[in-house]
Amino acid sequence: MDAMAIQAITYLSEGRYSLFAALVCIGLFLNGQKLLTFFDSFKKRRLELLKEATEEYSIDDNLKTHLKDEIEGELFRLSHRVKMHKAVRDVSLKLYFKHDRELPFIHFIRARQLLDVIDGILTVNISKADWVGFYYNIVFGFLMLFSGILSLVIARKVIESSILEAFGWAIASLFVILFSLFILAQTMSVTSAKKIRTFIRLHSEESSNQTKS
Repeated sequence: MDAMAIQAITYLSEGRYSLFAALVCIGLFLNGQKLLTFFDSFKKRRLELLKEATEEYSIDDNLKTHLKDEIEGELFRLSHRVKMHKAVRDVSLKLYFKHDRELPFIHFIRARQLLDVIDGILTVNISKADWVGFYYNIVFGFLMLFSGILSLVIARKVIESSILEAFGWAIASLFVILFSLFILAQTMSVTSAKKIRTFIRLHSEESSNQTKS
């Protein structure tokens, strides 16, 4: 256990939570790149193993097809940092290129949990629970954002008495602000799903009008 971890535990035991939060944030910032590198190397190694397996002539053709699907999924995850169901991914890409990339593909990625494929057609499913979570995250996220900004203002006043305490307070405030932005980011899935649904509806209407004419 390094000195920073020991100091963080000391602050936590003493009830100095702002300083504890500050050290935790600093530790994550300093070691974040190492963690990302480790996980990336693990994922790339799995991809290499899958590629090697597909080159084996002795395996069943169905298994080989399945492994190729897994390779596509791994490549997609390495590119976009998320997993996406194959059927949804394939139909989303087809729709994306069919309409000349009119709707940015990032919307399909954000809304992937709310998308489904029925009879080869991409559908959008936004449940009541999704709407409740959407509005809850908006309200809670903005309240936390306001609280974080207010804490930063208070930190400027605390600096007159103790620079260290003010630094800890400021770091904790920034942590609250970042967390509030994370909460607000959770609303993007529903927002993107709405855009996709509108996009599908508009082009469906265009196709119907062209067929009638």
